[in-house]
Amino acid sequence: MEQQYECDLEGSTEIVLSGARHTCRANQNSLPPPRNEARGGKGSTGRVAASAVRMANSFGAAFTRRRELGHAEAGVVLMAALVLAAIAVVGWLFPRVLAFPIAFLLSWIAIATGLRWWRMRQGAKAPPVH
Repeated sequence: MEQQYECDLEGSTEIVLSGARHTCRANQNSLPPPRNEARGGKGSTGRVAASAVRMANSFGAAFTRRRELGHAEAGVVLMAALVLAAIAVVGWLFPRVLAFPIAFLLSWIAIATGLRWWRMRQGAKAPPVH
């Protein structure tokens, strides 16, 4: 067994990992400007998306009472209440403004679900050929 081990060592490759990592600091003047300054804009799509997700999570928690909301979420809940009230006012004053987008959305969901059913049905009849 020792002979086999030595034979394996002869054909092996040794990889040496150094424990020290060397980093170089770049000159601060050579760094590119931050992304939002380079574009000339003040906002960020990522921040808007993160805020929307936080708002949806807080609103969902308040609506379903999954968890206790603190003072930090009070502003989000107020904003959700105001947005929903504004949508309700628009719905009362101009019902078609809400009816057409809702009908379009529900039609889209119905067509997508029907297509998924059709693909599932077709997949069950004939197995895929590789």
